[in-house]
Amino acid sequence: MDEKYKLLEKNPKHCKRLFGLSFEKLSLLIEKVQKHIEEKIVETPISNRGLTSALGDRDQILLSLEYLRTYVTFAKLGFDYGISESWACKIYHYHLPIFLGVVGLKNPKKISKKKVGKLLLDVACQPIERPQEN
Repeated sequence: MDEKYKLLEKNPKHCKRLFGLSFEKLSLLIEKVQKHIEEKIVETPISNRGLTSALGDRDQILLSLEYLRTYVTFAKLGFDYGISESWACKIYHYHLPIFLGVVGLKNPKKISKKKVGKLLLDVACQPIERPQEN
């Protein structure tokens, strides 16, 4: 459990490249998310919560952050973390609202044009190559 997180603990310099956060900020985010999940469990007590996941809490958070950083397919994430594609999708969609609540964003899909001050586009113009008739 938490295999990828343990690798990051040994090599924290890779954290910024892989997830876009320094290891200290990642640790802080993981603590906040775990605290939020524990509070949610206390609020909605259930006698039996089912099987324990093959991934630890930290690796589930890393899976979600990796998806946000790279937008790879859930099939690829499932293969990397040793779980199914559908389970990777469920993990991501479970953690997304928690991330938004912890970070303080409301709903990024509803950002209005008035709130956007500048728009930066990263595009490359390339002429269309058409076959020439001889």
